[in-house]
Amino acid sequence: MKAEDSVVGDLKRQYGRHSNWIEIDPERAPVWRYAWDLLLEGKLTLEEICEVLHGRGYLSSKGRPFVEVKPNGKRRAIKSTLSAAFHNWTYAGWVTSKTGQIPPKTIRGNWEAIVTTEEFERGLAILNQRDDSRGRHRKHDYLLKGMVYYKLPDQKRLVKLTCSTSNASRSGGGTSYYCVARSNVNFRCYEIDVQISIALKNIEVNPDHISSIRSAYTQEIAEKMGHLRPDEREQLLAALKTIDDEEARMVRLYAAGKISEDIWNSLWNEWQDRRAKIRITLSSLEQQKHAHISNLDSALNIIAEVGMVYNSLKRSDQKELLRHMVERVIIDSVGNIQLELRAPFVYLCDISHQINDKMQDVPLLVNTKTDRFPIGLSVGACSDTVYKSWETWTRTKND
Repeated sequence: MKAEDSVVGDLKRQYGRHSNWIEIDPERAPVWRYAWDLLLEGKLTLEEICEVLHGRGYLSSKGRPFVEVKPNGKRRAIKSTLSAAFHNWTYAGWVTSKTGQIPPKTIRGNWEAIVTTEEFERGLAILNQRDDSRGRHRKHDYLLKGMVYYKLPDQKRLVKLTCSTSNASRSGGGTSYYCVARSNVNFRCYEIDVQISIALKNIEVNPDHISSIRSAYTQEIAEKMGHLRPDEREQLLAALKTIDDEEARMVRLYAAGKISEDIWNSLWNEWQDRRAKIRITLSSLEQQKHAHISNLDSALNIIAEVGMVYNSLKRSDQKELLRHMVERVIIDSVGNIQLELRAPFVYLCDISHQINDKMQDVPLLVNTKTDRFPIGLSVGACSDTVYKSWETWTRTKND
């Protein structure tokens, strides 16, 4: 076929916006027919087929040899090109499309096939049997991928850990590690992951303290957003009164004929615009307060049960919940972990710790760690995290 590597693209265009055609390339067809004959014999591996094709001087459609010979004499078979062709139903005369949801052996193409359907399926069976006999490479599912760090001894600096699995082809899947590349810093994933549920249990708040925590953060939000600062609210109300007074003076001047009707209409429109902006600001502040309290309520419901429910979740849901709740997992030199929570969970933990330290008799205002969470910022800073966490939480609990 002409430009066999572009066949799939031609098919997408044929069954998409454009219509194209496929025909046999007299120069390339014998190469692929010969490659299939070698595969169907069932004796040669893909690397060996590449060597045979290379020995005959055959090249891929892009002009690349089937075997690359490096300057040091090392040879590398380009078996991915062969594998892609041996799995491409186009060569058997069938139209397939993932985007168009067209499975194999559904629509017959109008071009001449290089191999029969029976030959193509026999080739697939040979390839699948080889994969099964040597075992597929197992891809480990790392729970903390992208969020686990190592704390260097006697230093404040953190090093982000990578994920690696040794001897992955073994029947047990090998041993997986969180590690620093090219170093002796390696922590077995199992030994780290098992600590997560314990750490979550430690940050879980006492259900008896929920009402006290809710009162504390309601007061905190009110202070951060100016709802307990009469001067800020009074400034907006005073601005409304100023507009009313100004309008009253202009009414008297208009009634006395000292200003024209055009000037009056212009001033009146300006007053209405100013009033509208001030009222929108007042309303927005109130809405932000309610949004923060609602989102923190959701976070409080999560953190009150997370240690108890975490182990019952599916692994995929555990990963999703951790990414919404935890900013980083920090491992020390002996393999112990510390969770660095996202907002607003860190905020709720701070208040909970104050209550646990029997500080109920003093105002529960977090004034030493407010830089760690954006309580006074726009709703989006912590709301997105809480909404996503809450959606995951409610979905998994219902399941």
